Amino acid sequence: MRPHLFTSRGQILALLGIAIGTGTFWRFPRIVATHGGGSFLIAWTICLLLWSFPLIVTELAIGRSFRAGPLGSFATMLGQRSAWLGAWVCWVVVAGGLVSAVVMGWTMRFAFAAALGELAEGSAEELWSAVGWSSNALAFLFLATLMAAAVVFFGSGGIERAARVLVPSLVVLIAILAIRAMTLPGANLGLETLLRPDWPSLANPWMWLEALNHSVWTAGAGWGVVMTYGVYTRTSQDTNLSALAVVLGSFLISLVAAGRVGCRPTDAPSWMQPSAAVRVFGMAECPSRPEDGSPAITGTASTFGGDIRVKAISFVTKLHTEL
Repeated sequence: MRPHLFTSRGQILALLGIAIGTGTFWRFPRIVATHGGGSFLIAWTICLLLWSFPLIVTELAIGRSFRAGPLGSFATMLGQRSAWLGAWVCWVVVAGGLVSAVVMGWTMRFAFAAALGELAEGSAEELWSAVGWSSNALAFLFLATLMAAAVVFFGSGGIERAARVLVPSLVVLIAILAIRAMTLPGANLGLETLLRPDWPSLANPWMWLEALNHSVWTAGAGWGVVMTYGVYTRTSQDTNLSALAVVLGSFLISLVAAGRVGCRPTDAPSWMQPSAAVRVFGMAECPSRPEDGSPAITGTASTFGGDIRVKAISFVTKLHTEL
């Protein structure tokens, strides 16, 4: 039976499905805010173009040329003795998938809680304590794994059909949250914090390392999944165009997701340290503007959701602590 080959649009959406994840929502705003704002965006953009984009093109080309995943492709290119390199890539992806399945299970449980009104005032901590590592969480982990398995069971066709629904839905949701965040008091300060460069931070090698690290998370490059998707790429498909669309798409979606954070100046202490920044999803200490108009360094940030945002803080803070 001939395997289903991705359409051009379906492949781009499937690749974006790799790139857009919890890191887009939780990690990206925190990393940008704690590593120089606009300066980090500059470094991240450079890493996307010079590292992630060529790597995605290479992975797609290898997968399409050998019609094999990482294990088979490495064995064919470098010989059987080097097949372990492909096996290592596969193991890394599986290990990451195990973590993602747990997070997906938690997310589904909290989505049900939000829909059923369980996230009322003062209940998020109790809910997390009750379900965080309980049999209830295990049930949702099983459900999340079952849903993923059902999609994969239908092969590349199932992945494409799922991506055509889930990825646009996620983009719409992110856009709604960002638009709502932009209407909150002090949102202009939050955008300034996000976009205004801290030029001295460009000399910090750790900032560049974080930018390179996040460029990999942002675009899904180097995981071997793109190589596997390349197996189901049509010969006529322009892999350069697909890779560019994925890089630009993930870039824009990450920026919009980061735009969910709106700032209200207060007298809160400085937040420029990772330990405080883990709370950026719902409420994080965020720069306020000094009288001389220079970049702000203190304040609080809030996002869409009214009282629910306080519950999101509790959940995300707990999640980061446990992970």
